[in-house]
Amino acid sequence: MLRYDTRRAFSFRWLYLGSFCIVILACISRLDVIREVWEGGELLESGWTMRFVMETLCEESLLFVLPVLSTLPFSSSFIDEWKAGMTRQAVSRIEKRTYLRSKAIVTALSGGFILLVGTLCLLIVSMVVFSPIEQSVTDTVMDNKPVQSYIALFAGYFVCGALWAETGLFFSTLFNHRFLAWLSPFMIYYLLIIFHERYFEWYFVLYPKEWLIPERQWGFDNWSICLWLLALTALAGWGFIKVGERRLASV
Repeated sequence: MLRYDTRRAFSFRWLYLGSFCIVILACISRLDVIREVWEGGELLESGWTMRFVMETLCEESLLFVLPVLSTLPFSSSFIDEWKAGMTRQAVSRIEKRTYLRSKAIVTALSGGFILLVGTLCLLIVSMVVFSPIEQSVTDTVMDNKPVQSYIALFAGYFVCGALWAETGLFFSTLFNHRFLAWLSPFMIYYLLIIFHERYFEWYFVLYPKEWLIPERQWGFDNWSICLWLLALTALAGWGFIKVGERRLASV
């Protein structure tokens, strides 16, 4: 079952769609910077491309669409198969818990993977377009930002995608509604931001912006953020399995 779900979730159309959307939305959010570069006609300082990518990935306009993009590959899979009558055939051949566990694992991986591929495509496109007009390394001082911070941000995108995808799977199964697979992560994202900025400013661990743009020290050079998001993803997956078992009890 895991192989079948993986083949469905990682179809190329979702990878193309996710990559295309992230690159296009990123370019739109930094359109003023891009226009300034092309109109200026001067060489960029060394390291400008990497700073451009990192700043773009932290743009609020881009962060708002990530919860929806991460749900596209597989978050509605359980409800789709349930309403199509495929679930009864599947659980007649394998154990119910194995069926549900496969859905939970593949949903998390696909949600993280689509955001990771999209961010890597943004990095590649930016390097192809802007690196040729950068100054050479000897002409200016290189960016001193450690490579670990770049890796941490890409890892953060992956685990955030996994969490939002798993959240969509959980709520769509809980309320038996297909569109909640896409809407619920965005709604949760927006509500968490409102609760933090208006009521609970001291409670930063459930503040989505803090996950990718940390302003406080989380420990382990902020790698503990990834561990925290993985724990939330596991919790959402556990909730989906429990709700799924209740739905499959009559099958």
